Amino acid sequence: MKKLISVLLLACMLVLPFAAMAEDAAEPAELELPEGWTALEVSEEDAQGGILYAVTNGESVLTISVAETEGKTVEQLAEEAKNDGMIDVEIQNEDGADLIGFKSEVEGVVTAHIALVYAEEGVMFVFSFTPCADEEAETAFVELMQFLAAQL
Repeated sequence: MKKLISVLLLACMLVLPFAAMAEDAAEPAELELPEGWTALEVSEEDAQGGILYAVTNGESVLTISVAETEGKTVEQLAEEAKNDGMIDVEIQNEDGADLIGFKSEVEGVVTAHIALVYAEEGVMFVFSFTPCADEEAETAFVELMQFLAAQL
């Protein structure tokens, strides 16, 4: 999880183009992707659930979603994640950005999440990568985020 925390700052750079997409989430972002990765069309149902962007390489999926913080602080959101069974929950505040890194496991599949929290604005962007059960997958997550961030 420590490696994932290092990618949290990259998340800060990635949010702006996706924030602009919030009104029309069904359209894939105009970003170049690494070889082997393709943008997925976000269904209307998924868009209503907050998903802004999704990519896959056939084995892994990265999604970027937006959610309301409902007036909660980053500490309250992290505590809520722990209470909801999330694992490896970590808070980091870098250059004024509140970030939460955590993992979830459903039916044996581990997903890594990085939430960039704007508590005052009442919104957070969540970057999720699945499956992410080992260091190789965490490295793939970091490399994909770095590739996307380099374009911004």
